[in-house]
Amino acid sequence: MKNENTSQLLKIVFSLKNTSSNSLPLDKFIGLINLTIYDRNLFEKNIEIRDFVKQVFEFEYLDYVYDSRSLISGRVVKDLLDNIYIKKIDLDMYVYNFISFFENNYSYDLKPENIKTNKNRSNNANDKLEKWLKRL
Repeated sequence: MKNENTSQLLKIVFSLKNTSSNSLPLDKFIGLINLTIYDRNLFEKNIEIRDFVKQVFEFEYLDYVYDSRSLISGRVVKDLLDNIYIKKIDLDMYVYNFISFFENNYSYDLKPENIKTNKNRSNNANDKLEKWLKRL
């Protein structure tokens, strides 16, 4: 299940390569950003999101922002909207950087079990609980 969500996300991201941002509404792009930030298979630790934010959006935040994924998400979306509507920066640049980040850091195979991430994911509490329950 966990890899299936990541697989769906990567499938969408890699399919964006064949489209222009004109066909990608801003609200859907914001949704993809949030799915990416909240995906623990892509970024196991919050601090790993720093490289994503810097490479894709060229935003830099203080360390405390990276303590919470919801705070990271909120800041990125707020600054993205400011740049698009106030500073008139084109959405194309962000979409291009978003796709490039995934092409450079992740590979994608259509089977969820073949997803290659840049980090080995350690077992979380739910995985440990499942193993413990199986032993009973």
